Amino acid sequence: RNAFSLAIDRKAIATNVSKGLAQPTIHMVINGLPGYNPDLKNAAGDTGDKTTVANVAKASELAKAYAADKCSGDFSKCTPIIYTYANGSSTQLLLAQVLQQEWQTAFPGWPITLQGMDRSVELKSYPRLQIAWGGWGADYPDPQDFLTLLWSKDAQYNQSFVNVPAADALMKQADVNPDQTARLKQYQQAEQLLIDQGAFIAYSQPLNTQVVKNTISGWHQDSSLEIALPTWQTAYVKA
Repeated sequence: RNAFSLAIDRKAIATNVSKGLAQPTIHMVINGLPGYNPDLKNAAGDTGDKTTVANVAKASELAKAYAADKCSGDFSKCTPIIYTYANGSSTQLLLAQVLQQEWQTAFPGWPITLQGMDRSVELKSYPRLQIAWGGWGADYPDPQDFLTLLWSKDAQYNQSFVNVPAADALMKQADVNPDQTARLKQYQQAEQLLIDQGAFIAYSQPLNTQVVKNTISGWHQDSSLEIALPTWQTAYVKA
C-alpha cells in the first residue's frame, strides 16, 4: 500500500487532473483544520512539498521487497490489482488512467486494471474492493471528523476494515481529552501511525473560491466551508 502511495505524483494530478482546483496532500486532517500537522511524514520519511511528488525509487524498493516475498520476485506474478472509480465522471476516469500509468511505470509488469462502478453499487461493494476512490466532506472542523469517524476499528464509515490498535487508542483518548493542545497532538500521532500502515492514500483536498464584495468586512469561511458564529456576529457592510 505504501509503495502505491509513494508512486503517485500528487502535484501533477492537482495541476493536470483537478485543473488547479485541488491542493496536493498526503494528509487526512486537511490544511486549515485545528491539528493539521505540517511535519506529517510519508512512508519514505519525507515531509512538506516532497510528499506531493512521486518517490519512484522508494516505491519501487518497497514493491520489489513485496514481490520477492510474495511473487517470486516477479511483478507479473503478483496478485492483479483492480482500481475502482465512480462511473459518469470524466475527471474520475482521467484520474484512474493517470494512477494506472504511474503505477505501471513504477512497477513494470504488475497487472493493474481499471473498473468503473456506479456509486450506489460501489458503496455496497466497498469492503470487497482492492483500491477504490472515495471522498469525505467535513461535518465539523475538528480532526475527530477526519480520523475517529473514518479510521477507528468500529467506526461506521470504516468501510475498508482499517485496524491500527495504537492509532485507535490515541483517537479514543483524544476524543475525550479536555486539553485542546494535548488532544490535537494525540490526533497528529494517530494520523502518523495510520500513514505508516498505509491505512489510506490521500492525494488532494479541494480548493474553494469565494467572491465577496469589497463592501463586506470581516467575512470568513472555515476549512469546512462553514460560516462560524463569530463571523456572523462581527462581519458588517461598510458604508
